[in-house]
Amino acid sequence: MNAQAPEIAWQKSLGGTGSEQGNSVLQTADGGYIVAGSSSSQNTGQVTGNHGSNDFWITKLDVSGDLTWQKSFGGSLNDQADAIYQTTDGGYVIAGRSNSADGDVTGVHVGGTAPDFWIIRISSTGDLLWQKALGGTRIDFARSIQQTTDGNVIVAGSAQSSDGDLSPTRPGGAGLNHDFWVLKLDGANGNVIWQKALGGTGSDQATCVQQTADGGYIVSGNTDSTNGDVTGFHGGGNDIWIVKLDADGTIEWQQCLGGSGNDQGNAIRQTEDGGYIVAGHTNSTDGDINFNNGSSDFWVVKLDAEGEIVWEKTLGGTSGDQARSIEPTADGGYVVTGYAASNGTGDLAGQPYNGGISDYWVVKIGNTGEILWQRVVGGTGLDEAWDVIQDSGGNYIVVGTSNSNDNDVSGNQGSYDYWVVKLGSACAPATSVVEVTTCGSYLWEDGNGETYNTSTNATYTIAEGAANGCDSIVNLNLTINQPSTFSLTASNCVSYSLNGETYSSTGVYTQTLTGVNGCDSILTLNLTIHQPTAHTLNVSNCGPYTLNGQTYTVSGTYSQLLTNANDCDSTITLVLTIPSINYSVVLSGTTLTATSQNGAAYQWINCNGNTPIAGATSQTYTPTVSGSYAVEITLNGCSASSDCMSVTIVDVDELVQNQWAIYPNPTSGNLHITNKNGSGNQQIDIYSSHGQLVHSVFSTSTITTISMEEFTNGIYLIKLNHQDSFRVVKL
Repeated sequence: MNAQAPEIAWQKSLGGTGSEQGNSVLQTADGGYIVAGSSSSQNTGQVTGNHGSNDFWITKLDVSGDLTWQKSFGGSLNDQADAIYQTTDGGYVIAGRSNSADGDVTGVHVGGTAPDFWIIRISSTGDLLWQKALGGTRIDFARSIQQTTDGNVIVAGSAQSSDGDLSPTRPGGAGLNHDFWVLKLDGANGNVIWQKALGGTGSDQATCVQQTADGGYIVSGNTDSTNGDVTGFHGGGNDIWIVKLDADGTIEWQQCLGGSGNDQGNAIRQTEDGGYIVAGHTNSTDGDINFNNGSSDFWVVKLDAEGEIVWEKTLGGTSGDQARSIEPTADGGYVVTGYAASNGTGDLAGQPYNGGISDYWVVKIGNTGEILWQRVVGGTGLDEAWDVIQDSGGNYIVVGTSNSNDNDVSGNQGSYDYWVVKLGSACAPATSVVEVTTCGSYLWEDGNGETYNTSTNATYTIAEGAANGCDSIVNLNLTINQPSTFSLTASNCVSYSLNGETYSSTGVYTQTLTGVNGCDSILTLNLTIHQPTAHTLNVSNCGPYTLNGQTYTVSGTYSQLLTNANDCDSTITLVLTIPSINYSVVLSGTTLTATSQNGAAYQWINCNGNTPIAGATSQTYTPTVSGSYAVEITLNGCSASSDCMSVTIVDVDELVQNQWAIYPNPTSGNLHITNKNGSGNQQIDIYSSHGQLVHSVFSTSTITTISMEEFTNGIYLIKLNHQDSFRVVKL
């Protein structure tokens, strides 16, 4: 030994007139401590609320070990807490066993002599949040619990049942032997996420579980199985059995440690190098054990990451010494505790002898197992340590049970009490709380210098930093809110405005806003901008034109505003041409004349039957028979018809009797035309039957002769004009 053993800074006996056993201790986020175990005291001493027989008894202590609050949980039968773990919300999960079926306990499978795992979750002030009884109709008890990094809970213990929550095909079968039973529970309600029974046909009892850095789990305990999941058993009583599980509870490797005697594994922790440190006790002198001081010794084994032994150490004297707990320390070594009955022998030589059955034995060892210092504390009764931690100030808190009330022990309430011992400085540290809410991450510059990415509770100790010269413990209650991200897909016409920003083109845009938690809220906008459309429509129509319900009757340029397929404006410009056709007809004598229009085509129509007149396609038309006539004019692809006009043809006999004499008729020779009025100055026009002018002459004589020899055979019309009167005669 090369270091000074710490002194007792303070010690506390907690309980009543019944029996109390402290099984688990941890330092809480506020710098104090919490202890879990069992109590049978009936509302005496410091115990209140006992439900009958043993209850879970949870005691919250401040940094000086003074009781802050206490709670009893259970029913009318035996309920024992074996492990406690503080959750990230400041509350606690607790594991143990229950025989009760009343009080706080519901859902047990039998009760009485067949306990179930009993798991409870409580608030930071001890209020029960939920409870869960798990197991079957035989003896099942939990020994270890931890909150996992995903906020759920891992529990380990032993199960004898093969019904209820367990499978009939568990390795131990339906016999009386136990298996390791490992369960992952939902942290919100205790429901089973998965469960694994591990072992062989012998007795396999798990004592400790811890989540490992890779997200899996390491489990320690005892086995005497030689089959099933167990290989490498050394024979004799029990071996320590170590099982490495992956995140889903599947075995990655397993290792039996021991010799031909009885070897018990009570605690395991992962070390900084990725390996493991195991504590228990052994009375073997062979196999993996190189030396034994006599009877049973503390046995500490260092394993590598694959479970192979790196080194092992036995610690003790000539009587029975059993290690119950081990914890890595800040200097890279370990502190191990349990109880020792070897007074002044072996490794305990020179240690005080208190005269009792057993004492707390606390041993500090280096990173290769060498003893650095040790302390034996207790009285003349029975003192057994069950758990040890190193707190943030470098002190050691040891908890167990004692019925002593002398030497190192004072304040016993009667029978067995929780006995909590602080080894280290008697100076009561000053505590303070820093509340921080931030975004993304937080660098605790004024504390431990670490950067945190998730909400947590952390503690930093300033050595001798308090005004009274004691340590100053700063507790950080850190809430980290994370930035939020959102995606918005939008489309709009011309432009789009969002949170005061206006965008005019398609693209992906990012806005950084402030969320309700004060952190960045990153909004990604997937934007499609549609543009208005414009179209010009050139239309020529022969009459009124209708477009999208609007009717136009005259040529012009018109505009319509519609909505296109993208819900944007669609402007249509209509350039409309409706040709204007003048279809008026003038009747002069028996000649019909349509209005002259450039590019027009003419077709004269006999209104009697509304039939086109063959060959009558000139602007003028002189009918050969009396009747009603009209013209159809086509211009720029459009057609229009005039009104029908009546034309009366005077025959030759009538003409002769009145004013004119035309003879001979018919003739192919000379045609003589005589004005009976004896005056000249008449215009004589001859038309074909199609209305085409074929001969024209102005005569000043009363008798005019026209040669018909050059005319082809057929019917002709002769138009005689004299002094503003005219006649049309068929030849």
